[in-house]
Amino acid sequence: MTTILRRLLGVVLVLAGLAGLVVGAWFARALGTDGAATFTARPPAGVPVVVDAQTNARTDIPLLITARADEDVPVTVSIASPTDAEAFLGDSEYARVTGIDVREWALTTERLGTDDPIAPAAADLWRSQVTTDGTAEIPGDLEAAPETMIITVPEDAELSELAMTWTNPAWFYQALALAFAGLLVALVGLAVALKPAAAPERGARGTTHTRRGAAAQPGASQQGAADDAGAVPTEEAAR
Repeated sequence: MTTILRRLLGVVLVLAGLAGLVVGAWFARALGTDGAATFTARPPAGVPVVVDAQTNARTDIPLLITARADEDVPVTVSIASPTDAEAFLGDSEYARVTGIDVREWALTTERLGTDDPIAPAAADLWRSQVTTDGTAEIPGDLEAAPETMIITVPEDAELSELAMTWTNPAWFYQALALAFAGLLVALVGLAVALKPAAAPERGARGTTHTRRGAAAQPGASQQGAADDAGAVPTEEAAR
């Protein structure tokens, strides 16, 4: 029973170690040496894309938001406070970034509003409004948080990709540490599972001594019988 439990423990350690090794290696490969976690999505066409404080100010880790379109398509990024942006959007239709999916390295989005989409125009409510052709990059400004970013393109164009990248070099080394720890645990589990059972040496020695003693007893009995047989003629001769 002890051997079965030991092997079972070894199998559990091997499985746990392999899981840590696979997860750590997967994260290390995806993050790269810079520790950049990039999540992407293809926004729906014809509506503004909104990135609010629930996504862009969730952590204090440096963030870069990248909106890509064709090279000749102007991409406009309008930034306002959450209340001003909400009042501007009203019931108009737009796509909102709601979070991330780590398994797919994807951004999750939802469509809100029922009225026709509107495009931000020049107004005093914007903290910043910049238009670039092809690609727009917006660094997350935590000092100015909370902020809502509204990304738009002309009606006859669409965004090909929206990406959000959080960068932390420590993530890469943490992933490597997890992979090496998983490898070590797997090797320990393998050694425990394959360790041979110890032989009962003390019991075997005791059995050997007992057999030796038992083998010596018949010889002693034969010798005693021979002595008795030799003593009988001497007694009869004396008579």
